[in-house]
Amino acid sequence: MSGQDLRDKAEAQLKGIKSDQPLDSLLHELQVYQIELEMQNETLRQNQIQLEESRDRYLDLYDFAPVAYLTVNAVGMIIEINHTGALLLGMERKKILRRRLSQFVTAEDNERWCRCFLKMMNHDSACHDEFSFKRLNGTTFYAGVDSRFIHGVEKTVRITLTDVTERRLAEQMLRVKEQKLHGLFELCPLGIALTDMTGRYI
Repeated sequence: MSGQDLRDKAEAQLKGIKSDQPLDSLLHELQVYQIELEMQNETLRQNQIQLEESRDRYLDLYDFAPVAYLTVNAVGMIIEINHTGALLLGMERKKILRRRLSQFVTAEDNERWCRCFLKMMNHDSACHDEFSFKRLNGTTFYAGVDSRFIHGVEKTVRITLTDVTERRLAEQMLRVKEQKLHGLFELCPLGIALTDMTGRYI
């Protein structure tokens, strides 16, 4: 609302106030100014409420998203993490902050993660891969990692972790079953042959 619109509204509101005594010019200006201030305060209050509601919606979306969101700084320290991320890493959020993300990557994948991180920082790029992580209680999990370098006041990397443990374990079990089946097939004392639908030997 422009200043003129606000003054017109204040003038209109003031005309509706009945008074037995005529107002001189100065008193009239003060009353108009007071009404303008009240209207501005109300507008500011409504804007503040809308901002708070918008912030609360963002925090809910960020904190309780089905994937972990993290931000790490240029030396790999976690500077932001959502509620889902804290649950996934198995620690309180405040205890995770200022720790290096590499502390949670297993020894077998740590070097690969470090290469991925350095590549992002040095080449302003993204990284999409899967790594195994360990919690402080000793349990491990697999996560799909999508990360991207972000320009800002300081260099940061934004990361999402998606728990893929169930899928990875299912793949491992399938490989074990295939190996057992292959072993039985090779060691069976009976002749066994596989053919396709046309009778051709596979």
